[in-house]
Amino acid sequence: MNKSIFIKNLILGCFAVVSMGALTRCAEEFESPEPVTGITLAEVAAADTTLQIFTAAIAKTGIGISLGNINSGQHTVFAPTDSAFRAYFQPIIGGGPGDVAIVNYVSNLSSSSNPTLAAFITRLQYHIISSAKPAADIMNSQVFTTINSARLSLSKSGGTVYVNANAGANGAKVRVADLEGANG
Repeated sequence: MNKSIFIKNLILGCFAVVSMGALTRCAEEFESPEPVTGITLAEVAAADTTLQIFTAAIAKTGIGISLGNINSGQHTVFAPTDSAFRAYFQPIIGGGPGDVAIVNYVSNLSSSSNPTLAAFITRLQYHIISSAKPAADIMNSQVFTTINSARLSLSKSGGTVYVNANAGANGAKVRVADLEGANG
């Protein structure tokens, strides 16, 4: 056997043994994290009788997949209530659309509907940030980036949290804060 090949194989063999030893030590020191358990944000929304249209909307748009996955990371959701969806869809559908009519309309959104499915997804994504932000963590006025990369400002007056209240308008009052799920 050629002496240079022997030395090369010896060095590679030593490297492999050293590497395997390092991997073994890491494996011995590794402790598995506790699995995340509990109900998801999608399940929290589904259980709330004022968020039935929101629940249908996140199911239609696919956003519910992430909000329903306990391992999808932490989120804060500013879920529009059914009354907010009624106000939004009234000029589109006409009349005083009921919740069932709106759920049916949302379930049939497409690339040619008003709004388009893509526009509706963007609108819903504006209501979600990729971290858990309990009301107690909101100080004065803060700006966050939503999952669609838009800016969302949160402010607090007394114990009440407002969304976009410092944008020259009254903003939206967070009616129920800190409904918790295992993923936010």
